[in-house]
Amino acid sequence: MPIARSQSRWPLLGCSAPEIAAAVLGAYRRVLLFGPPGVGKSTLAAALATELVGAGRACRCLSADPGSPAFGLPGAVSLGAWNGAGWRVTAFEALCSLDG
Repeated sequence: MPIARSQSRWPLLGCSAPEIAAAVLGAYRRVLLFGPPGVGKSTLAAALATELVGAGRACRCLSADPGSPAFGLPGAVSLGAWNGAGWRVTAFEALCSLDG
């Protein structure tokens, strides 16, 4: 069930990259994109990164979907930096080990 704006402790933003970028640029905020598979989180993250880099900001993204990451290695949490053409993995951490 969706959370009403009045019930949230955090600001809820629209789903357009320019609107989110304006909020981020105005207050140095972090953004959490979440939702079910296939709704466009990765596409929105790339569009938002393009907006932020175009405004002169560095943009980093934490990919925390171990089963099907937007970038990085499956089974790991990956940190990426937007380079204009896509995400470049700058760090990663395995979520588990095969060591006994």
